[in-house]
Amino acid sequence: MEADADFRPVVRIVGAQHQEGRSAIKEMARQILDLEALTDYGRGVTVNVGLIGGGTAVNVVPRECSAEIDLRVATAEDGDDYTARILGIAGYDPDVALAITGGMNRPPFVQRLLQSIEDEAGVCGPRHPPADDAA
Repeated sequence: MEADADFRPVVRIVGAQHQEGRSAIKEMARQILDLEALTDYGRGVTVNVGLIGGGTAVNVVPRECSAEIDLRVATAEDGDDYTARILGIAGYDPDVALAITGGMNRPPFVQRLLQSIEDEAGVCGPRHPPADDAA
């Protein structure tokens, strides 16, 4: 799964009124910790936020932040479950809008492995010659 998460504050106040600002990067930081906590090595599930970006200047409360989320799973069932979890995430700050889009873009690892085995078996041909009905 690849998903994009965009955090945009509903209220944008910057500069001299820092205390009134709503930081999209702060919201994203909270979400990243929650997302990566979904990783379950025992089930073969990894969640990684590999790319993030946001803000416009060092002295401005960031009004935008985006991230790319990578989900790897071993089974289709986990793919469905974790995709629903990620797409259903709620924001912490009610003044920051959250939009998550995306979905599974590759089959689970176990399915890819089984397909590779089947493909290789087909290349090698049958293991035993077909039975001769004439004998």
